[in-house]
Amino acid sequence: MSIFKCRYGDFSVPEKNDLIFNALREYGEWAQEELNLLERFVRSGDTVIDAGAFIGTHARAFSQMVGSQGVVHAFEPNDQIYSELLKNVQLASYSNIKTYQIALGACEQSMHLLQNKSQMNLGASSLSCDDRSVGIEIVRVQALDSFDFPLINFIKADVEGMEHKLS
Repeated sequence: MSIFKCRYGDFSVPEKNDLIFNALREYGEWAQEELNLLERFVRSGDTVIDAGAFIGTHARAFSQMVGSQGVVHAFEPNDQIYSELLKNVQLASYSNIKTYQIALGACEQSMHLLQNKSQMNLGASSLSCDDRSVGIEIVRVQALDSFDFPLINFIKADVEGMEHKLS
């Protein structure tokens, strides 16, 4: 793991060969055009949900967009990736990112986290409730409605095709 100067401040980037890690090391950013577009919808003081936060690339951008009066709730179920998310939250300019090591879904349950066969994108994992699935770990799933957030202004869900299972 090394610290790199990136668009949204210092970032902890694992040494692994991964699409997102490589972009952060090479360019200091990931999906910047997407973030430029999302910035039109996120305002200072907002509450943002980042479902599928990975190592925090979007959460860190949202953190700056919402400022000290806003909050970002970052959800990432993968144990290994979550530890990287925590490092990047600690490096953030604002202390407005709250992290949750769970997946969001329609109801509370446990599921198997399946790693994508391509090791070039460690964020491309999926969930399965099939007991025959051999996942890298069992993760907790919880409904967003079970949290007592008074207001949510924006939701970013990058959950690798599981979006239809969130409701």
